Amino acid sequence: MFGGDGTQTRAFYWHNGVMQDLGTLGTGTDAQALLINQRGQVVGASYINSVPSAFCSGVESGFALTTDTFLWDKKNGMKDIGGFGGTCTIAFDLNNRGQIVGQSKSPR
Repeated sequence: MFGGDGTQTRAFYWHNGVMQDLGTLGTGTDAQALLINQRGQVVGASYINSVPSAFCSGVESGFALTTDTFLWDKKNGMKDIGGFGGTCTIAFDLNNRGQIVGQSKSPR
């Protein structure tokens, strides 16, 4: 429920008239694709489980559950890029080398 409207959100890759569901990380229920580069790599965010998280639902992220950022490509599928031990990671940009910038929120 990335949109908060009670529906499931899924990330997809559309190519040559075929839509492919990219899946989710862990046991998460939702994912959203955010960016794609010229190599066809997709970066996005996925819930990693279904446990509500008061920490992640703050004003900065707006997510109700713990998220991780993923990088997807046709060869390797969806890969969790990690978060320096933090939670609620989100990507802001992706270049054509597959480099990602973003943030990872950690409790103090």
